[in-house]
Amino acid sequence: MGGPGVVPRLAGHTYAFRDVCLAAALDALTELDFDAVEVWLGHVPTGAESDAAQLLADRHLDVVAVGEERTDSRREDQWRS
Repeated sequence: MGGPGVVPRLAGHTYAFRDVCLAAALDALTELDFDAVEVWLGHVPTGAESDAAQLLADRHLDVVAVGEERTDSRREDQWRS
């Protein structure tokens, strides 16, 4: 998992802050010293991508992934097959 001198990079997830707006979620992650984030799609309504990008840029955060919560009702063991 990487060679000598490679430093692992961790990203915060805005989904953990799904009860607040994106700006507040990013502020919380910044306070926790994250410099990379995975943005939950629930924080970015369709058409607001440029607003989200500006919020991230203002906080000097890199987006490493964009994702959404799994809404499929299958049991966990069904995901493995």
